[in-house]
Amino acid sequence: MYMSKLRMPPFCLLPLELLLEIFMYLDYRSLIDMRLTCKWFHNAMDSQHFWRTLASDVQTGLAPVAQLDGYSSEELMRWTLRSLRARACLNSSGPLRFRSRVIASKVARANKAELLPGGRWFFSVHDNGSAFIVDLDQEQPQPQLLFTNTSSIGRPLGESCTWIDGGSLPLSFRVAVYSWEMEVNRKTRICIYRVDNAGEDPNTPFVATRLSVIWENPRRAKRYASALSAKYFVHYIMQDGNEEEDYVGELRLYRYSRKTDALASAVSEKLIAPTWPCQLFFLPGERIGFITRNFINVFSIKYNVDTAALSLVSIHHVLHPQDPEHFSPPFIRTTQTHLMSIYEENLRRITIDHDATLPPVVEEAEKVIPNQNIPDKVWFGPTACILLRRPFNKPVFDVATYEFHAPPGAARISCREHFQSYDPPNSQPKGILAFDETIGRIVFLGRSGGGNRVMDLI
Repeated sequence: MYMSKLRMPPFCLLPLELLLEIFMYLDYRSLIDMRLTCKWFHNAMDSQHFWRTLASDVQTGLAPVAQLDGYSSEELMRWTLRSLRARACLNSSGPLRFRSRVIASKVARANKAELLPGGRWFFSVHDNGSAFIVDLDQEQPQPQLLFTNTSSIGRPLGESCTWIDGGSLPLSFRVAVYSWEMEVNRKTRICIYRVDNAGEDPNTPFVATRLSVIWENPRRAKRYASALSAKYFVHYIMQDGNEEEDYVGELRLYRYSRKTDALASAVSEKLIAPTWPCQLFFLPGERIGFITRNFINVFSIKYNVDTAALSLVSIHHVLHPQDPEHFSPPFIRTTQTHLMSIYEENLRRITIDHDATLPPVVEEAEKVIPNQNIPDKVWFGPTACILLRRPFNKPVFDVATYEFHAPPGAARISCREHFQSYDPPNSQPKGILAFDETIGRIVFLGRSGGGNRVMDLI
């Protein structure tokens, strides 16, 4: 008796393109199971094109978009599966579990920090003027020094803002560093750097190059917000008044280049009732968004190439119905830019259309803060946020997810409370440095001597 040959199931006889299209609709667990089913499915899914397409689908609706060019098929697969798992965990009703690690401590404390798109690279500027990059995919992350800077009077340039070049290959970004406070009759610098991915060398993954230096000599003032783009730097300055003049605020815009003598600048009209906190950011179409507790302003940038004249023109001014406690960074999408804010216990979304003729819109949502406790720190993602509270000096962080629907105000919000014990005690978090919801990674600011803490969703 002859044994009949095993036949391939009809499902496996489908064209490869159709199989991969079906696999695109599977969730995280189903993708793992399907990959382990047989050699045919395993080989069919071992395609860089498939994982790149799936990674792009994962990032739909999220901003900024991770820069995954240069990833191998294996790296793309790991990143995509991790992202699918993080999204499934955040949208589930079950408890969230995190794996915790500590970034090697430095003497100086990080003032500003950011997770670059993709969640792997962590960039920070410290209060001594040093800037570091850290590979958080390493088991024991070690900071690499990028540059260090001090002011003309020896004080560190410890404040910063960054701009991610989403279209660059490989990944690069720019950073402006400066002093928060400006003294009377003392020149102060704003130094702008470009940081580029240097390739495969693990010892020097990024290289920093100084592009431009902007000098200022203002009255005594403080910088409360700033933003950077490929051509412009803008900051919100509140100057000290005198007995006849109250405190006033203004926007100062600079068009910079590698030639320091090619700078152009512009100053907005005096801003009525300047307040803090505030958020400043660039919008598509040569525009600037500026949000405070009281109002939303949108400015248009006008630059005359022949005369090098630069000006700011106000095109929208919308009053806030309430004073928010926390603002998100801008999430720039194809046709609109969104920001989140929290007022008392409620979440709301601010939408600025890329059609410059349409004014900003504010959508109110429902309660997001549990137990009527306003958080000390909040870090927003496009569809989720981390809220840090310290009741009775015990850190508690909440993970809230949200989804806005039409009509305005119809938002679904879920929030889960987490208590985390920390050992040693000086590693208890004091704030939130960064959050990447795409892979479920949080970076907490640690106490002095304890180092910053990385928590990964598992």
